[in-house]
Amino acid sequence: MTDRSQYQDYKYILQDLSRVYMGAKYSYQELLESEDVSFKIRMIIRSYFLKDVTADTTLESHLYYLEKADLSWEVLDQLGARVRVTRPRPGRKGTTVYKEEIIGIADLAALPPARKQQEGMIIMELQLSKLRLMQFSL
Repeated sequence: MTDRSQYQDYKYILQDLSRVYMGAKYSYQELLESEDVSFKIRMIIRSYFLKDVTADTTLESHLYYLEKADLSWEVLDQLGARVRVTRPRPGRKGTTVYKEEIIGIADLAALPPARKQQEGMIIMELQLSKLRLMQFSL
């Protein structure tokens, strides 16, 4: 079985009419090597994101520690980035229920890593606006 046909949790690239969805378990090196990632996204990774982090950093880790002072945050904000996260919530009869929500990149960066850990936040996906991606100039 080839690596391309193997199912891997949270390692995917999907697109619809308005957004590009990237699974958070991808490292930047894997995104740079993927045929499913557009040239422009690869150039944004090379030109901006790799100035803040190394190529073996995953999207999840980068987003988890992202701060508003980072160049990466400015780029993601310009691209209209949103992040799909899961948070544990108390359920019925003492159970834990995991609720998914989509939050803006500004809201994510406003939370310090200690608070994300305290809440049990799991970053699952990065979503980029195709319109903003088209308008972004390198």
